[in-house]
Formats: sequence, structure tokens, C-alpha cells
Amino acid sequence: MKRAFFVVGPESSGTRHLTKVLMDGGCFGDDGHVQRMDDLNFQGRPDNIVLRRSIPHARRWPNLLHIIQTMQKAGYFVTTLAMVRDQYAMARSQVRIGHVPDTDTAWQNIDRAYGQIAKLPLPMIFVPYEAGILHPQSYNALLERLELAPPEKLYIYDGNEKYYG
Repeated sequence: MKRAFFVVGPESSGTRHLTKVLMDGGCFGDDGHVQRMDDLNFQGRPDNIVLRRSIPHARRWPNLLHIIQTMQKAGYFVTTLAMVRDQYAMARSQVRIGHVPDTDTAWQNIDRAYGQIAKLPLPMIFVPYEAGILHPQSYNALLERLELAPPEKLYIYDGNEKYYG
């Protein structure tokens, strides 16, 4: 069975981090801002793929349902993985990186992004960023649930520390 893992979340929610974890577990994909599958051409790809979309993505609000349907048309069973992160750290990260000019805009974007995610079809798994950072074995449990191979070493990065340290 061909499987696509669609990682979504507000900007600075940890979508890149989770995508890297899934890649470490054997999925084909990219954890950078530019991805080989950005063109939504899923033909001829490996059986297990991962695509990430921060919301917004590249200053645009992507049509998430269209992306899922395109994956399905390419023969993939799609599981959406929605990132959840401490909103204080997420909002400050968005401002620091330059995604938004201020925290008020960050709060608005976060609310809008989670509103769009809530409308997506099942199956959907909510993945808490902090659980993976504080308890990396939770990522191994997620990979096991997804029937992916736990890697010898997981990529772990605490992006919250600078906001609370």
C-alpha cells in the first residue's frame, strides 16, 4: 500500500521537525522550505512519502484539501499529522523569523491555521511538539503506530528553550 503522510501546522509549529522525524523513519520527502514535491506531482514516488505545509506556506494560504485529494488520486492512502506547539513560543518564533510583523498577527494566523486544519478529513493525528522534545520515545511510538521503522538516532531540537531560557 502506498502511504502519504501530510504534515501540517501553523508556521513555527514544528512541521519541519516532524517531517525530519518521518524521513528518519524511512519516508521520502524534504524538510526544507523548498521540497521536491511542491509541484504536487506524486507519480513515480516511493511507497512512503511525506509532504509538509506550514499554514500559511510561502506567504500563501494553501488549499489543504486539494493537496490531500491530489495525493489520493496518485494512489496514496493519506494520513494527516497536525503539529501542536506551545502558542507563546510559536507566536514569538513567527515574529523572530519574520513570518509576521507582530504577535497579534501571529495569534490571528495561528487561529486561522488551526481552523483550516480542523476541517480536514480523517485520519488525522495531532502531534504535540513538546512531547517529542521532552520525551523522544514518543516519536518512536508515533513511528511504530505509522508502521515506520524507528531510526537508530532521532533528530531532536528544542526550539522553545530560547523563549523560556
